[in-house]
Amino acid sequence: MRLVFRTGVPGQFWGIEQTNWAAAPALSEKNFLRHFGGRTFEFFYSGSHLHMIVLKQYGATYWVVNTLDDALSNETMISVARGLRPLR
Repeated sequence: MRLVFRTGVPGQFWGIEQTNWAAAPALSEKNFLRHFGGRTFEFFYSGSHLHMIVLKQYGATYWVVNTLDDALSNETMISVARGLRPLR
């Protein structure tokens, strides 16, 4: 499943994805882990820009993906990821 959102700038989109494919190739090279509220998030950077944040919970994998040129700030990416509430 993928949800796509517009940033308000023409041509810029970011998204949230969910899959039960735990070994998806796009998820294999995290930069580091961070813990928020008892949950573990995997952070993927492109240079100094946070490009993707992954949460694995209840047998599924969820990730927040920045725009192609990483227009969302690192703080916005973290806020969106922390706000994810996976269903059981």
